[in-house]
Amino acid sequence: MSDAHRDIGYGVPQKAKRGSNKTPWPEGQAIPEQWISDGYAYRKKNGLHRINLSLEAERFVNRALATGARYTVWHRAWLNWCISPYCAGTPEPESTASTHAASDPLDVHPAVIKLWAKGIRTRDCGPQTLARAVEKGLLTIEQARRLGY
Repeated sequence: MSDAHRDIGYGVPQKAKRGSNKTPWPEGQAIPEQWISDGYAYRKKNGLHRINLSLEAERFVNRALATGARYTVWHRAWLNWCISPYCAGTPEPESTASTHAASDPLDVHPAVIKLWAKGIRTRDCGPQTLARAVEKGLLTIEQARRLGY
């Protein structure tokens, strides 16, 4: 800005400082279960595999407390954590993963079915799943027999 502009009282309005309403993570507070569910949905929406977000929630809170992080919208910070490289992920505990798989035995990646068609067994290769795959026409009876069905 030139001196002439200053002389007539013209000035650039000052921006309010950002972050004045940022707050630290409350000591002793855990991530709510709804946020963990939102994290699973957000990872799925972004094409990321399912991981143990309960463990990641502990890591997130510990890091927030250790670094003194401050945010205006903690829920958004959590969702960003869920898809960030910090959240590389630990596989879910077996009980949760098996419950998820048992809800629909054919909730199997198409690449796994291609392996089955070639006669290669995977951990998802159970008798019920193979029977349903044959019923749905995804495998022939001969292919299922080669897998031990």
